Amino acid sequence: MTQNEFEHIAKTIRAQAVNVSQCCGADSVGAEDIAQDTMLKLWVIHDTLSGQKEMRALAVTIAKRLTIDSHRRRHTEPIDPTHTVIDDCQPAPDIALEANEDQEWLRCRLDRLPATELQILRMRQVELRTNDEIAAILGIEPTSVCTMLSRARHRLLDDIKKRMKGEK
Repeated sequence: MTQNEFEHIAKTIRAQAVNVSQCCGADSVGAEDIAQDTMLKLWVIHDTLSGQKEMRALAVTIAKRLTIDSHRRRHTEPIDPTHTVIDDCQPAPDIALEANEDQEWLRCRLDRLPATELQILRMRQVELRTNDEIAAILGIEPTSVCTMLSRARHRLLDDIKKRMKGEK
């Protein structure tokens, strides 16, 4: 499926994902978040989709499973302590230790971002997509994309400022 085809049916599919999520017990805010996550997941595999029917079926399945996961996660989320960064360079041990601490700190802060903000930030910064492209993919307004990017960046900037001052 091409990007244009995806964008053409994105709003309809998003509305369907919201409906499925609400039918599975999510509130309206949660259903909107799940629909957005559904659209992100569909976008990742959009080039492998053959058409609207397949996309609709996947959207229903993804939205349903994300809603169930949301219900399960309301308690706590475990942290994976084995996830580490491996640096191919061999800098001095003190520099390597500081770099690892910095990377772990940043990873921690990125993990604290809401999943939607993290994905939109990734689409903008890593995939180099425009706000209009992201909005079309997710079936939302470009101003919403701007707002979410701004929130994510401000959260990270505030954390960096606190760290520079020595706060936790």
